[in-house]
Amino acid sequence: MAIEVDTSLERYRALAGLDGHEISRVDPEVSERARKRILPILHLRHGEPEIYAPQSVLTLDEPGIIITNHRHMLDIPLSIEATEAVGLNDARMIGKVSLFSKFKWFTNWLEANGGYPVDRDDPNLLGLMTLGLALLRDDQNLLYYVEGTRVDYDVLNIAQVNEGALILAALSGAPLIPNTIAGVAKQRRDKSEEPRGPVTYKDKCAPFGMQGKVVSVFGDPIHLEIDRTELPVFEGYPERLRDLVKYTRAAREFVPEVHGVMQQLLDYAYKMRKNPFIDRRLPNGTEVDRVRSIYY
Repeated sequence: MAIEVDTSLERYRALAGLDGHEISRVDPEVSERARKRILPILHLRHGEPEIYAPQSVLTLDEPGIIITNHRHMLDIPLSIEATEAVGLNDARMIGKVSLFSKFKWFTNWLEANGGYPVDRDDPNLLGLMTLGLALLRDDQNLLYYVEGTRVDYDVLNIAQVNEGALILAALSGAPLIPNTIAGVAKQRRDKSEEPRGPVTYKDKCAPFGMQGKVVSVFGDPIHLEIDRTELPVFEGYPERLRDLVKYTRAAREFVPEVHGVMQQLLDYAYKMRKNPFIDRRLPNGTEVDRVRSIYY
């Protein structure tokens, strides 16, 4: 029997610590225990992930909104591993409702690891922005799979950039931290013809990462340079959906720019995967350092 998932405004406000509730946080004991069980299995298959980040990320002293691509269910633990390696600890993952509705034990694990649901068919934008603002003000990092779904077609390209993370960045002033993962993709036939047809492309891998490792690359934080003179200012949190209209319009203008940055990072991650000795500079010229996983 499917578990009923609450994505109401009241639920989001409760998670945000409003209306007399305590703000939600990652349960460190449950999180650590889960990762110690899952990550060794991933390392047996893929070896130690190669994680690269510029100093602008490694020295970041404010909470941020991490935006990454999505190709496989393994992206979830790999993303968490990479964010912790670069110091973006306990990132709160936003996941689709169906992830939270199948098994009670899995729902509990996701919530203990900081995950919270979003209904993609009927997103509660006011609730999501309220919760996002509260978590950022509490110095918690957020993790968005910015394409909005797991992509199994045209996997070498960023499918799209959903504007939710950008709206939150516009509201909060928090930086967007771009990240891409290469090495776990499976591409199926054209989505319009046969969504679950045969695999036409698959990232090669071998035990212990002897052939084709997973590569995770972070780019420089992006601060949206928005003219705020005509935007509403909130002492607390937005109370009506129409309060977000101008922020949505402002954020939308940055979608092409962010999409371009994400695509360049994904291209670079695949180049690093093929040749780890290439120049460790991002397309914009920023140097990146290799960071070791804290679980390896």
